[in-house]
Amino acid sequence: MIYRTSKSEIDKYRENPALSQSDLKKLLLGLDAFTKEEPESETLPMIIGSAVDTILTGQKGDFEKEFYISTVTKPSDTMEAMLVAIYNNAPDKNLGLDDLKDLVEEVVTDFNYQPNWKIETRISKVVENFGYYEELKASAGKTVISLDTMTIIDNVVNSLQTNPVTASLFSTTERANIDFYYQLPVFWEYMGVNCNGLIDLVIVEKDMEGLVRSVTSYDLKTMSESTLKFIDSVKKRRYDIQAAWYTYGLLNCKELPFT
Repeated sequence: MIYRTSKSEIDKYRENPALSQSDLKKLLLGLDAFTKEEPESETLPMIIGSAVDTILTGQKGDFEKEFYISTVTKPSDTMEAMLVAIYNNAPDKNLGLDDLKDLVEEVVTDFNYQPNWKIETRISKVVENFGYYEELKASAGKTVISLDTMTIIDNVVNSLQTNPVTASLFSTTERANIDFYYQLPVFWEYMGVNCNGLIDLVIVEKDMEGLVRSVTSYDLKTMSESTLKFIDSVKKRRYDIQAAWYTYGLLNCKELPFT
């Protein structure tokens, strides 16, 4: 059987205050880094990795809920800032720029945008970017990615789905006595500390009587460099800690769906 954890369950997992392997690795940078609560900013490689994970291990429709593919040319920094300000202050987020000209006038005035132009011209220049504004509306709450980035994501997904080494991990064909658990949350306790982990894939093999014979966990990693440098990436990002964390979690989880 193939099991995929729902987005709502994953969201519930992320809200859990238990210690994660990401938290643990912060200790390598010192106590200040461990106790700092500021969210980590997402880099392009992290976004690509997250998108690949979502497509390969998430439920149908999860990608569209979390990501938005931009097809409109990005305006200048000043114009973008004004459009964002208009959207943030719009009384109705469904309205278009044509319906918000009073607000547009306020924003161009606040930004001192092209002060030597007539106000009508300044408003018109902003309204010309209605396509980008519509994308702001459509992408609210989502991670925005460009067409070029989407091409990279598609190539990585296709590579993993077709490579003879990894293709079997992402096949939608069900196999007898083998269960696939994608995005499996695990919870356990260590020396009084609540811990958790979200494993990309756990494969459970059973015998003919349904008894578990083996449990293997996998975590997807994408790279912006050559895969020949993967060992360097393992050392730099301490994937060994993550592997040990997930293994311990599976061995000590309070409740697993296959036991």
